Amino acid sequence: YERLSDERRELTTANLASLRHTAFAFLATSAVLTALFVAKGAVTRTAAPLSGSAFDVMLYSIPYTAALTIPMSVFIAVLWAGSRTPTATGSDDPTVTVGALRLAPVIGMASAVAFCCLALNAELVPRANLRLQAMYAGQITVAPSDRSMTVSELRAAEAKLLSAPRATSESVNEGATLASYEVEIQKKLALAAACVVLALLAAGIASRATRISIGAQAGISLVVFAVYYVCIITGEHLADRSAIPPALAMWSANIVALAIAMLTLRAGRGGRAQAVRVPARTV
Repeated sequence: YERLSDERRELTTANLASLRHTAFAFLATSAVLTALFVAKGAVTRTAAPLSGSAFDVMLYSIPYTAALTIPMSVFIAVLWAGSRTPTATGSDDPTVTVGALRLAPVIGMASAVAFCCLALNAELVPRANLRLQAMYAGQITVAPSDRSMTVSELRAAEAKLLSAPRATSESVNEGATLASYEVEIQKKLALAAACVVLALLAAGIASRATRISIGAQAGISLVVFAVYYVCIITGEHLADRSAIPPALAMWSANIVALAIAMLTLRAGRGGRAQAVRVPARTV
């Protein structure tokens, strides 16, 4: 009983430490990245005709900017926390390790962030985009586009378009519109799921190396983000042209990242199993 109690206490302490480090890094990274991207966007758009102030532009730019920076911040946070090799509780020997990162608290935090990101993508981002469109058009209200519709509005637009009679000459244009609606729906879902997928990928990368320098973390993050968002943008263009299904276009990046994450986690766990040394206990 004493042994089980000690192990449970150490496990809880390690989980809380991992969660605390990851959550702190996520909050700091998401705030910094969102602020930088919003400021950059405000500077590059000062020449555009606006019906609102620069503060309004920055305010309504925060939601869609955060939709992109939140998955990035989750990856950076998990990679940073995973590079901090935890030592066994109560041991001063730096060679006594219990693993690079505990997945349970990381996956729990990433899942909670993913649900919040889904609500942000589905409801808040479209409304902010609609307000930005009106400001740039110099009008009070404008007709919503596919990027300024909520998920329920996109589904309703799809149903309306499918039920309307279509002429043969207009089938190509209507097909492209249907594809754009479905692309937006799948993109909102895929970006939210990317929080969990990129968290697993970061944990897998961290499991292959106990110590990763800040420069190496920045380089890895840039490569991962560049590849991921290039896949998203390329898939969106192809799906809008009906070249590939929208679901495949938006989820292909997550599928590839998840496959790599599973391979790295499996390889990293196998390599660490031989290096872990746990101190003997007496009952």
